[in-house]
Amino acid sequence: MTIAMPSWEGRVSPLLDVAGRLLVVHFEEGLETGRQEILLNQSQSSQLAKCIRETGTDVLVCGGISQELASCLADLGVQVMPHICGEIDLVLHAFLKNMLSQPKFKMPGCCKRRCGWHNGPHHFYGRK
Repeated sequence: MTIAMPSWEGRVSPLLDVAGRLLVVHFEEGLETGRQEILLNQSQSSQLAKCIRETGTDVLVCGGISQELASCLADLGVQVMPHICGEIDLVLHAFLKNMLSQPKFKMPGCCKRRCGWHNGPHHFYGRK
């Protein structure tokens, strides 16, 4: 499995569409096998989605994301988990432990009902 997160100063970037860096973390049998940081400079949603998919990303954990980019990623088979914030390593650990529904990982200003946080993050885009 490969998980990607847009990064900014060690945290999940607040908006994927304008993020400059993407952290890509590879796992095999539940163990981390490698990390790489990708520079993002694509301006169109379709190009950005293609760049993310080409890293082998299965799941993208991010903060804000436009509907257009979320749709492009879903069309390419990338599961998107939006409205997440926090330090990269803490978010990654919470993802692996299925604990991203904790309030500390919810983006500030994210309406619980609208964003699917009443029982955990349910508004995923793409495959589940």
